[in-house]
Amino acid sequence: MASSFVVGGRYRNRQGAYRVLSIQGDRMTIRYDSGQEAQVSVETQMRIRANMEAERDARPAAAAERVRSKGHRASGRKPTHFEGLCEQDFQRGVAGTSWRRRSSLGGLLAEELSLAAGAVFQSYAIYRRAEVHIARPEHYDKSDRRGWRAAKFLFRLDPEQAFYGFYIEKNNGPMDSTWLWPNLMAALRDDASVQQAVLEAMRRLGLHWEAWDGEKYHLLARVTAGAEGLTWQPDEGNALALGWPEFVRRLLQVSEQCWCDLYLCTRMPKAQALAEQAGVVKAAVEVYRALLSLYEAAVGEG
Repeated sequence: MASSFVVGGRYRNRQGAYRVLSIQGDRMTIRYDSGQEAQVSVETQMRIRANMEAERDARPAAAAERVRSKGHRASGRKPTHFEGLCEQDFQRGVAGTSWRRRSSLGGLLAEELSLAAGAVFQSYAIYRRAEVHIARPEHYDKSDRRGWRAAKFLFRLDPEQAFYGFYIEKNNGPMDSTWLWPNLMAALRDDASVQQAVLEAMRRLGLHWEAWDGEKYHLLARVTAGAEGLTWQPDEGNALALGWPEFVRRLLQVSEQCWCDLYLCTRMPKAQALAEQAGVVKAAVEVYRALLSLYEAAVGEG
């Protein structure tokens, strides 16, 4: 069986995360995050990774019933009802709309992702914005502004389209441990399994990265995935092919002087979103599911 490990790649076994320092035949030298180094069998580590992935894939199915019983039934809430978006939902602002409620689309997105992930997600309507965030409640707290600092999935409407995917923010000053941006940057730079999952999702679902100046709401760069890897397209200048370490370096560069809103997202035109009716839930949750490993890495559960 061909090895899936590469020198410099970051992986995980049952003792924790590690980086591969060297590979010789069936032996490789690894360094755990604790600093401890070890020589291990490549074949054994491949088997451990395969077992862990099989266990991870089995968890959502095993946990789905627990989520059903723990979630909305435990709280006594009625099942979420949503039949589709309507014309008035696509506007600037939220006057006259109801789709953000936990009893409507917002809640249904959280319910469906909870069932798919085998973990409880909740929806959070954003004040005066046509936008909801979907996140694990233990990692998202609107009361102390941790929603800004958190990783989350989002669903947003404007007059032309629906916009949904993964979303994280970085301020333009010091960050304490409640900011999850550093976790995400480390995973994108070092974790080969997260990198591969993101690339596959980008190619399969037509996702792209967008980095915005969150204060001036100005697009700084757009990043797409092709057959050869990532392509960085700044707002001004030429496109550049790059790898993950360079992608992270450029993200850190553009975010040094401004608040940065970073999305891994896709867009659905208004006409399609209206025609899909309740099918917009399936489309959005498919994207969220494909990016679960990215979310887990950002919140520290990867």
